[in-house]
Amino acid sequence: MYRKILPVLLILWIFAMGVGAGALARENSSTVPSRSSVQPVGTAQRDDPEDPDADPEDLTELVQDLIHAEGEYQNEYGDIFPYGYRVPELKIDSPAARSINVEIDETIGTLARDQLQLIHDGGDEDPMTYLIDWNASLTDGILSLIVEYRDIWWKPKYFVYVYDINRDLRLDNFDLIELFGYSEDDFLASVRDAAGWEYISANEGVPAEYRGEMYDDRYAFTISDENISFENLMIYLESDGRVAVLARIGSMAGAGWYYHVVYPFEAVG
Repeated sequence: MYRKILPVLLILWIFAMGVGAGALARENSSTVPSRSSVQPVGTAQRDDPEDPDADPEDLTELVQDLIHAEGEYQNEYGDIFPYGYRVPELKIDSPAARSINVEIDETIGTLARDQLQLIHDGGDEDPMTYLIDWNASLTDGILSLIVEYRDIWWKPKYFVYVYDINRDLRLDNFDLIELFGYSEDDFLASVRDAAGWEYISANEGVPAEYRGEMYDDRYAFTISDENISFENLMIYLESDGRVAVLARIGSMAGAGWYYHVVYPFEAVG
């Protein structure tokens, strides 16, 4: 019985989340869209698309699809779901790039192949995800690659890889902070401000009488040291050199938090 109603519940949940997100979304380029939190997905962005000579590297040749499959899946009850799997790989022959490729292939690549095998075999086991996608950008030799997949409840998970092409070096959060010239405390404080403002702005339509302890609790989580930490934040560079951070924002409905892109050291309010 549960398996028969699961597809219906999934469709209703996705519809409800779409309506709710639309009601709360701000007119801001960082607002999480319904399909993916990192825009545009599945594309390779140059430093300056208006100036083809601004960057000597062609990013579309540096990052390409390792796996690209899309279609429709029909379960044993006749329910049809679209799926799309795009798994990237770096087309760079160097030790650090190869290491990144191995990690992507063994995690996201294995997931995609397993889902495709389930779809091919049919049977009573449904795929655990219908979307795997990616986004890449290149700024001053720093390549940022973000891979996203969504489970059947449309909850996203992200993997961020930042690679210094010139030094053949994978950069972690601490490397990036040093590269940007920020102190760790100042960077975390700025991310905390941006995340806190995102929470307040996303919930500004909730009447005060309906907020209560849940509102305060989720705000406290959003700006907490536990949440705003280098272990939880995912830092990368957008195509224009803008420093972007995937941070967890507390949620008063559904899951306890969701991912959102915030921009440290930029004015809020």
